[in-house]
Amino acid sequence: MWFGLFLFLAQFTDSNLMTVLFAYVAHFVVSPIAFVLQRGFVFRHSGGVLHSFLKFQLGYAFPLLMNGPLLLLALQISNGNAALSQGILVVVVAFSSLLINRFLVFRAPNPQRNS
Repeated sequence: MWFGLFLFLAQFTDSNLMTVLFAYVAHFVVSPIAFVLQRGFVFRHSGGVLHSFLKFQLGYAFPLLMNGPLLLLALQISNGNAALSQGILVVVVAFSSLLINRFLVFRAPNPQRNS
């Protein structure tokens, strides 16, 4: 969903900086939906919603901040091909996001810690 929104927005510009801006806009539009889906279906987390949402946003800040500079670099290398550049970066960003969400945001309580 995020990648589709990004591609839709990116077709309206020839500027690399605007393409990166559109990547951030797509994130902020899709982020609440991604939180609900990951919380309910992927990790089956039942903790506090607001606390989990804030941790989700903080956890996603690293992959999101990593995406901007890497996207600019990829756009320069690929002569402005937004679909190719972001398509390759989606794998990197998605994998890092999965690891952060699994181990920092939606982690299961450690039963040994309470003993």
